[in-house]
Amino acid sequence: MRLRRLHLAPYGKFRERVLDFGAGEGRAADVTVVYGPNEAGKSTLFAAWLDLLFGIKSPTPYSFRHSRNELRIGAEIETDQGALTLWRTGKRKDALTDADGRAVPEHRLGGLLHGLDREAYSRRFSLNDEILRKGGDEILAAKGDLGQTLYAGASGLSGLAVALEG
Repeated sequence: MRLRRLHLAPYGKFRERVLDFGAGEGRAADVTVVYGPNEAGKSTLFAAWLDLLFGIKSPTPYSFRHSRNELRIGAEIETDQGALTLWRTGKRKDALTDADGRAVPEHRLGGLLHGLDREAYSRRFSLNDEILRKGGDEILAAKGDLGQTLYAGASGLSGLAVALEG
């Protein structure tokens, strides 16, 4: 699954803002880096993408300009089955719809996410201050897969963990 276009209509401070990431056909690897000055909307953009995928939380910090029921996020997504256009609203019922406004079952997105929940998806596909700091803390404490691997490699104890587990 690849995000081709994201439409914030409205969401947070944005109204009718479309971000076009272009088509991804023929690319072996695809990484998108979103950067900009503080308060440009980078975190809001990623929050909108997560809310489209997993639903808009209640309460949400992004309803300060528009009510939760008015929030609307659209996306054009590339899938193995072709392009898919989805819309998510802040409404409680039928919040996920297709381009024609027909309700889409939540499990349709679940299949595209391969079982990842909001937290796991965020950890895997976003590097922000919080994630970088947490990762640094895990490395220093030799926690997590990366922290344990780096600690073991630097200390020369890489075979010790395997021996202890045995």
